[in-house]
Amino acid sequence: SLLARLNTNNLVKFDIKDKLLTLTSSSDIGNVTENITIALEGKDLTIAFNARYISDCLHNINEEYIKINFASSIYPCTICSPDNDSYIFVVFPVRLVTD
Repeated sequence: SLLARLNTNNLVKFDIKDKLLTLTSSSDIGNVTENITIALEGKDLTIAFNARYISDCLHNINEEYIKINFASSIYPCTICSPDNDSYIFVVFPVRLVTD
């Protein structure tokens, strides 16, 4: 999110394949890529979000792990604790433009 906020759209792309989540963001000053090992149930997916909305959710969950549920790249996702469903955050994606 540090690099994403330098860009006007504050975009972070999630590329979910196999058991790996690749987060990417870019701005005028550079690009950043972060790989995170995940437990994936379902199909591969590429989706993008405003980094601030994801960050706001993560700052309010005091858990070591989180659960993110995706339906598709154009529908909102839900973010919650895997063990406590008393709160659920809903985050709408940003539509990716493909060349």
